[in-house]
Amino acid sequence: MTWLEQICAVHERSERAAVIGEGNSVTGRELIGKTVTAADLLVDLDVQAGQPIPGLLTTNADALALLFGGAAANRPLAPFGPRQTI
Repeated sequence: MTWLEQICAVHERSERAAVIGEGNSVTGRELIGKTVTAADLLVDLDVQAGQPIPGLLTTNADALALLFGGAAANRPLAPFGPRQTI
């Protein structure tokens, strides 16, 4: 079982908070739902499998879902932080 499959197995039915942010939290089930949506979005970008996709990410549930979705769709994210410059 891959690490991503393990994360899904633990969180796909969980109503416990998986990500706690400023003023809100996301349950495990919601995180997995966001991950599936992110994977579909990344596949729809028509980027070849295995090609990294640069992304400006912060520390929140959506960013985590994008990272997991990229791994699931074999379109890994190359994250940049909001303070990084090109």
